[in-house]
Amino acid sequence: MAGDCPFCGRVDRGEFDYFDGYSVAFEPLHPVAPGHFLVMPRVHVTSALEAPEAAGHAASFAASLAGDMELAAFNLITSSGVAATQSVPHLHWHVVPRTEGDGLHLPWTGQAEREGRAPRAD
Repeated sequence: MAGDCPFCGRVDRGEFDYFDGYSVAFEPLHPVAPGHFLVMPRVHVTSALEAPEAAGHAASFAASLAGDMELAAFNLITSSGVAATQSVPHLHWHVVPRTEGDGLHLPWTGQAEREGRAPRAD
């Protein structure tokens, strides 16, 4: 476990719902939607910049779990650094199931309108 990392603590205590050889997955303390879960490397890695291969393994596992769960739509999100809204310094992917009209807005929703330009279609 790296220092006082809460995610390393969960891994060490076996507090996860899914796992493979590289990664674990569990529900966050404050899910933003039903079915929201986190996927992260078993070993302490601060961000994707520190260990791109570990980030890739975790992302692949996250996508596999989403497929196994038959999620029709979802966001797969990671952040690197405090300025990018990373609140726990252990690389993790959020898998957030989505439904049409669920009312969940990503942090950058509305940015174009605030800046006085037309929103992008992508």
